[in-house]
Amino acid sequence: MTIRRVLTRARIRAAAVLVPGLVASLLMPLSSAQADGSDSLSMESYMRPVNAEPLDLAELQQQPSKLRVLSSEDTTQAVLPRETLGQAKTFAPLATEASARYQPPGRKPLASRAPTAVSFPEPPHTMTTQECVAGLATKTFYIKSRYALCSGKQFEQVWLRNGEPVGTSHFDVLAIGTIPKNSRTITVTYYFTDFTAAKENGAAAMGITTKGSITHLWPSTAAYTQGGVKMPFTRTWSQLLGADTYKHTLTVAAGQGSDSAKTDLIAAVYVPNISLKAPPAWSSLPITGGDLFMLPPRWDKAPYLPNAEGVHQAGDDAAPHGEEGRSR
Repeated sequence: MTIRRVLTRARIRAAAVLVPGLVASLLMPLSSAQADGSDSLSMESYMRPVNAEPLDLAELQQQPSKLRVLSSEDTTQAVLPRETLGQAKTFAPLATEASARYQPPGRKPLASRAPTAVSFPEPPHTMTTQECVAGLATKTFYIKSRYALCSGKQFEQVWLRNGEPVGTSHFDVLAIGTIPKNSRTITVTYYFTDFTAAKENGAAAMGITTKGSITHLWPSTAAYTQGGVKMPFTRTWSQLLGADTYKHTLTVAAGQGSDSAKTDLIAAVYVPNISLKAPPAWSSLPITGGDLFMLPPRWDKAPYLPNAEGVHQAGDDAAPHGEEGRSR
C-alpha cells in the first residue's frame, strides 16, 4: 500500500489515526525525452505537504497557470513544531496548528489498580513509517512522544519541452526522529518513498542531495558528535528506488549545558534539507528543493531517570509527564 493510498484513506476518515499498511515505492516507467537542437528541455520542482494531492499531467497541460500557483506555494518557510519550548521557540516560525498526537491505549479503571500504586507508562521511543504517514494525513508534524516525532514533504517535478508540460515525476521524503530509552543520542531516519513518473521525463538520472545538520545550538560552545550516513549525501532517483533507509545520529555529552548544573540544558535546531539537480540535457534552477522542517531537540538532566540524563524533541506538553522530562 503506498503512502498516497494511506493518506487518502486517512482523509476520508477525517482523523489522524494509526492505520496498518506497507509503505512501498510505486514504480512507473521512466522515459528519457530526446530533443533535437531546437528543443528546450527544463525541469521545475515543487516542495509540498505530504498530504497534498499529487499533480496531474493532463490538468497541467490544460491549465498551465497552475504552475504559477505552485510556485507561490513553494515559498513556504520551514517551521518548528508549535509545541517547541525554550530558546528554539524564538529562533524560527512555529507551525500555525498543533501537531498530530499519539493516542495511547486506554488505562485500566482506577478501581482495578492497587491503592498505593503510582506509575506512568513508558512513552514510545520508536515510530514506523505507517504511523508517521497516518499522523501526517492532516498535519505538518506527528508527535508520538517527546522521544518520537516525524514530518516530511513531497517533491513534485514537472518536465517541460519548450515551456510546455510533457511529463511529471514525484517522490516523498519522511524524516523520523527517535531517541532510545535513557540515551543522549537522537537518530533521524530518512525514508524516500512513493516514486512515480509519467510520460517524458529525466527523473532516472536526477540528483537528490540530502543534508541534515544542526543550524543553531544553545550554548554555542556545546560540542556534539555525528554518526550514521555522512552528510550531505547525493543519490540519483534510480539509486534511491528500493534503497535502505538512511540514518543520521547526533549525540551531545553531558556537562555542557547553559543552565544550572542541576539541569545541564542544551537546546538545538536540526534542519533536514533536500536539493535536486536536473540530469544532463535538462535545465533547472541551480538548486531546487528546500528545508523539510525544523526539529528542536533538547538535552538535559532528569534526576529520576536511571542514568540521570536524557534528550527529547518537543515541548513538555507533547506527551504525558513521568519518565519523559520535567515541566519547566
